[in-house]
Amino acid sequence: MGTRMQNRLYVLGIMLIAYVLFAFFGNNKREEKNVPVGMKLLARQPVQRYLMYVAGCSMIIFNVVVIVTVILYGGEIFVIVVSSIVFLGCAGLFFLCGRYCYTSHIFFGDERIMIGQMFGKPDILLWEEIGKVEMKKNRIRI
Repeated sequence: MGTRMQNRLYVLGIMLIAYVLFAFFGNNKREEKNVPVGMKLLARQPVQRYLMYVAGCSMIIFNVVVIVTVILYGGEIFVIVVSSIVFLGCAGLFFLCGRYCYTSHIFFGDERIMIGQMFGKPDILLWEEIGKVEMKKNRIRI
């Protein structure tokens, strides 16, 4: 089996895991429960979030494979520690990106707009304070 086929199988596996996560958790019910009264939710597609989580999980699995390989071939502890730091740091960044995709929702109503932040309280703006709002595809410029 060539490397192209292995890459395709790897991508297919990631897509399958993301689809399973989306099938179980992707209906945005939790996000819809947190919508303030009288406001509507403008949310990102949950597929982006689940792809970040799958990438983080694949980094953890790859780290375990590297550690087992190093142990089987009699490698040094230093290699295990360094590879663990690198892969777990990368997995942590993927999980943070998934968290950002979850918290970057926009709630809007007749009087105000709330823009979600990753850490901290959301920004609340009144429509009178906003001079111009442009929408391009899935982006909003205020």
